Amino acid sequence: MNSDDISINTTHFGKSTKTVQYAATISVCFAALSAGTVLAWSSPAISELGIPKSLNSTTEDDIMKNITRNGIRLTKKEEALLGSVLNLGALIYAIPTGYIADKWGRKMAIYLSAFSFLLGWFLIVIAKNVTTLLIARFFSGMGLGAICVVAPMYVGEIAENSLRATLSSYFQIFLSLGIFVTFVVGAITDYVTMSLILAIFPIILLITFPLMPESHVHLVKVRKINEAEKSLIRFRGNKRGYDINGEMEIIRQEVKKSSNNSGSITDIVSNKPNRNAMVAVLGMLIFQQMCGINAITFYTEQIFAEADAGVDPSLGAIIMGALQFVGGYLGMVLIEKAGRKFFLILSSIGMMLGLCVLSVFFHFQHLKYNVSSFEFIPVICAALFILSFTMAYGSIPYMMMHELLSPEIRAIGSGIAIVACWVTSFLITYAFPLALVSIGNYMTFYILTAVNALAIIFVIFFVPETRGRTLIEIQEVLANQ
Repeated sequence: MNSDDISINTTHFGKSTKTVQYAATISVCFAALSAGTVLAWSSPAISELGIPKSLNSTTEDDIMKNITRNGIRLTKKEEALLGSVLNLGALIYAIPTGYIADKWGRKMAIYLSAFSFLLGWFLIVIAKNVTTLLIARFFSGMGLGAICVVAPMYVGEIAENSLRATLSSYFQIFLSLGIFVTFVVGAITDYVTMSLILAIFPIILLITFPLMPESHVHLVKVRKINEAEKSLIRFRGNKRGYDINGEMEIIRQEVKKSSNNSGSITDIVSNKPNRNAMVAVLGMLIFQQMCGINAITFYTEQIFAEADAGVDPSLGAIIMGALQFVGGYLGMVLIEKAGRKFFLILSSIGMMLGLCVLSVFFHFQHLKYNVSSFEFIPVICAALFILSFTMAYGSIPYMMMHELLSPEIRAIGSGIAIVACWVTSFLITYAFPLALVSIGNYMTFYILTAVNALAIIFVIFFVPETRGRTLIEIQEVLANQ
């Protein structure tokens, strides 16, 4: 069952207290912060582990002359694998996470993600070879895939209606904060010490989260009614005047209704509104990854080094991390100010312009033009790209996934979409560093520019507006597309 299947308006039940809802959200968002750290780790780490640009060959002798702290040096293909294997772990573990969350509870699934993060950091610290590093990143990816599924589910279920949008936005903000922290720590220490420091965040999660209640929606679903009532009392506050029993009855009705709505792939293919909704969701999530965000996040320092932009690569990465945090916050503030399509199109235009100008800069650099007077351009372009992405494309596709997919296909449709998202992310992050070497940085960014242009066309013609519309109204629009 998806968290968005349950939408309880608590205003007519009386005045509740919100302290525990905020506390539980902040606690679980340490997992989102951990997700941000594992996403960003490869950028400073590969800068340290990769073969220096001064080496003209990748022979064993050259590599052994430039050994890092733990005796590891990466070839270009190994750099690509180290950046992309995270996505394989996320893909594989995201698939059973929903089942684990339903079978053993949201909290158990969140604990498992924390242990996956910790195992990944432990293996990185003790790694003496590339294979161990790859295994470590795979486990980190498992934690990433799990938390991207279960954390939004948990927050969506515990939050009352008036808080749901605000609390749900915390996930993206904490994830961006994790990226920023990683770039800062990576700039002042080596990758082993950095990993030890970043391991603090899943530990904080494991210390604080056991103090929080299980989702009362999950407890109702598994027929633990007494425990569900106790959980709901903690989330809403044991205050006189609040009708706990009234909300519990609504939750029971919604859970029963949701459990009766189990769709299949046939229901997606044979029904026009469902089919059009699935096309829109898949397209948004695939373009979200094809725009190049994870590739740029994973290899931020390498991009600044290639640009020779007069900015220290570590400082450039820190600036980009800060902008991701700012963009996430602005997205939270602006999301209800205009339509979803408007912000998606605006986001793609911003990313396309940033990448296009960056491509031209690299092209002129390749043609041996003197671009020293314009070395600020890569910083501005990367800033425009990051802000444009985080303000809209970072969060809106997930929001619209639950607005577009009808309840009977939401579970299977979301699963298909998440798999497509992580597969695309793996392919892009693996191909990106190899493309920089084989076809050049300017051609690589020209291709990403074209992808964002296609994303604009796709949103205009295939993504319906959902803001302010009920599910029935959205289904009517999908039927007429």
